[in-house]
Amino acid sequence: PWVYGFYCEGVDCAGKVCWIYRPAADPDDRNRSWYVNADTVGRFTGLQDASGVDVYEGDIVEAEDEYSTVRGVVRFGRIPTAGFGFHGNHIGFYIAWADDGANRWSEWWRCDIGFWIEENGACVVGNIYDNADLLPDDGED
Repeated sequence: PWVYGFYCEGVDCAGKVCWIYRPAADPDDRNRSWYVNADTVGRFTGLQDASGVDVYEGDIVEAEDEYSTVRGVVRFGRIPTAGFGFHGNHIGFYIAWADDGANRWSEWWRCDIGFWIEENGACVVGNIYDNADLLPDDGED
């Protein structure tokens, strides 16, 4: 199950540990925390898709234009410049479009997440942890 809260890291006698912490909503309740695998933690983008679903890092989104439909993974980092294979100077959330072999134009699609989520109605269809089969098997996640 997915848990939501604040990401924390620390060290115990076994080494580095990571957990999600969520303060109690009611003063009479206890604070909660869960140990997690740091590789599965996704940051919230602050956006919702066309269906009102919160969009997180690691989500698989699907978008279409008048010619094709393509899927990609929400990532955080230096934003690639479409079609040129290099990164610009902007850092933030973006969509890394998958190349399924059928859509030869996916490398030319804009990567900026706001354009697809807010302007074109891209929708979350899964995530890379639970639904990796939604992406082509290209050796990447």
